[in-house]
Amino acid sequence: MNFQSVTARLMAPLAASMLLLAVLAGVTLHLESRVAAANADAMTAQRLVAEFGEIRSLSRSLQRDGLNLIIETDAGERSAIQEKFAGRAEKYAKALETLKAEPGQGGVAPAYFERQANVAHELTAVAERANGGDLAGATEDFRHRVRPAERAASKIAD
Repeated sequence: MNFQSVTARLMAPLAASMLLLAVLAGVTLHLESRVAAANADAMTAQRLVAEFGEIRSLSRSLQRDGLNLIIETDAGERSAIQEKFAGRAEKYAKALETLKAEPGQGGVAPAYFERQANVAHELTAVAERANGGDLAGATEDFRHRVRPAERAASKIAD
């Protein structure tokens, strides 16, 4: 390029500015895509934390219902507690399945799902024993089977 002409001298800074603008646009697009990916990861993590919270809340509610089935003597109240227990147990199973269906299981260890399934199984056994009138056996099962199963599941979740 001949820099002796006026046109060439005026066009050179303009061409350099256009080149810098193109580089800046490329860098901006690259950074924007990285920020978008980080936001998507943060949203996924937030959703998973909410799912864990829901599972933990349902587990605690099921434990409370199991204990209530042991101590409640009124048949009408026991029936209402059993209905709540059955509904929560269904929600609990669905919440676990939703989490398990996450790509890569949401980064959750497979042992977590095994432990949570064990918690549900033990709680159901306690409810069945309590409903069958074996309150002492249901209490012992709660102490020696449900609590350890819940602790093991919580340890993995934590």
